[in-house]
Amino acid sequence: MSNYKLEEGGLLRFDFEKLEKYFRKKERTGSKIVPVVVQDADSKEVLLLAYANEAVLRYSLENKLAAFWSTSRDEIWVKGLISGNRLELVEARVNCEQNSLLYLVRPINGGGACHTQENGQFRKSCFYRRIVKNGKIFTLERSKIMKTLGISKGTMEEPTITLLGKAGARVVGNGRNFNPRIESSDIFEDALILRPQYIPEALVNGNISAGILGRDWLEESGLGDKISILAELPFAKKGNVPARVVVFGKTQELWDKEGTKVASEYPNLARRIFRKAAIVPCDGGAEALVRYLGYDYGICVVETGNSLRDNGLVEVREIMVSPMLLVAPKPTPELELFGRLLAGTLKAEEYCLLKLNVSREQLNGTLKVLPALDSPTINSLSQGGFSVETVVRKKEAGNLIIALKKNGATGILVQELTFLES
Repeated sequence: MSNYKLEEGGLLRFDFEKLEKYFRKKERTGSKIVPVVVQDADSKEVLLLAYANEAVLRYSLENKLAAFWSTSRDEIWVKGLISGNRLELVEARVNCEQNSLLYLVRPINGGGACHTQENGQFRKSCFYRRIVKNGKIFTLERSKIMKTLGISKGTMEEPTITLLGKAGARVVGNGRNFNPRIESSDIFEDALILRPQYIPEALVNGNISAGILGRDWLEESGLGDKISILAELPFAKKGNVPARVVVFGKTQELWDKEGTKVASEYPNLARRIFRKAAIVPCDGGAEALVRYLGYDYGICVVETGNSLRDNGLVEVREIMVSPMLLVAPKPTPELELFGRLLAGTLKAEEYCLLKLNVSREQLNGTLKVLPALDSPTINSLSQGGFSVETVVRKKEAGNLIIALKKNGATGILVQELTFLES
């Protein structure tokens, strides 16, 4: 059987002779080995099964790296030495009879532990197929791919959950549940609610398959080169104006010199403005530090700027605009379509569907009144005249209805939209 059919196929051809073949060879090499189960220290997912001898175990413990004994090459094998997907050895455990090992590991570069690939990425675990009974025979079936969406905890949590619900992906859980399920979605099964600064790390480490967060935290993380932006989503805590990361102070003067103290929720972004000043990380509340504790400047995210004005502070410099983003380690057709669905759901909030009836004589005059996203849909009525449908901006609908009534339109109906192609 070819390697491809062995690793990707659905035919069960288990190699029950692997250890027998190795131990026949062992008589020539003299290598004594024990099995090693490798488990993710955080998610507890089993990643692979390998083997170790005494020298390999000592190397792993001393270097804090997962290493094994290659039974095919009869040599030490440091996982990821070539691919870069190394595994940090967090802890090593031994079983009750002291004849097998358990490595608790953490991926160093966020890569998969398996040498096989799916969608251009190394699989996180070697155990990606399960044995199922198919009639009278047993076959292999792919395990479900992780379908977890990271949602930003905090001010954007509720707006994000509301948007997902409008798009048909209902997040079901209570306020204490950080891992609620997602209903009515073929793309996601559950969500993981995290502080937004942890979402990039969770994506790179394979803890979630996609995430929704502001561009500010993606750039602050320094992991932007490992993460793909699938969609820009124009929504915020209030309205659809994106948040901004700004420098603020007591006056509009900006000084960058030794001795200047800057309280920043974004230490890395702060260095775009301040090269000499002391950057002091803070977890919110930078306004109070500047106003009451003697800090010269603060860096925070704002939407309206009301909090700054209420505290007698002024905006000094804008660092960046931070729209919400749908991101993933790699783009897939399903996730890209999901991004278009979310963008279309947001766009639909600005528009409504306007329906009306007009006589033949009134049709041309009505069409001149109507703006249209593309062009109105016109259908003949059985009793004469026409029905007209068009998409218009909600803020224009009131004046349009008045103008249409003046032009003789009847049966005017306004409907909400749930999706509008961007």
